[in-house]
Amino acid sequence: MDKKYIMVSMDDKKAKELGNVISNDTSRKILAFLGEHDKINAQQIADKLGISISTVTYNLKHLK
Repeated sequence: MDKKYIMVSMDDKKAKELGNVISNDTSRKILAFLGEHDKINAQQIADKLGISISTVTYNLKHLK
């Protein structure tokens, strides 16, 4: 798998919040998955990654 990168300005007021969210392993897995798939819903993410739908929706809420 190719490495994925996100660029964030250190002046961005949400940089700390973003850091907290992406420090979560599941959030990073979801982000990586979304980077490779279009038009996919939470249930499909849960099925493909083998995690519960509640975990997916929780992480998607914070990623949003």
